[in-house]
Amino acid sequence: MGAMAWVNLTVIFLLTKPALRALNDYVRQKKAGKDPVFKPAKLGIEGADFWEEKYKVPLHTQNQLKERRTVS
Repeated sequence: MGAMAWVNLTVIFLLTKPALRALNDYVRQKKAGKDPVFKPAKLGIEGADFWEEKYKVPLHTQNQLKERRTVS
C-alpha cells in the first residue's frame, strides 16, 4: 500500500509541468476570446498521437481559413 502511494506521488510530480503548461495555454486562449484547442506539439508534449489525429483540421477547412485571411 505504501508503494502505491509512492508511485502515485512520483507520477503526479512528473505530470505537474505538462499539466501546468496545458492549463496556462487554455487560460491564454480563453482570455483571447478563442474556443480553446489542445495542441500537444505546441506545448512540447510528445507521443499524444490520439489528440493529433482526432483533432486534425480537414484540408477543405484549412483552405477556407487561408481564403478568409487573404480577403480580409
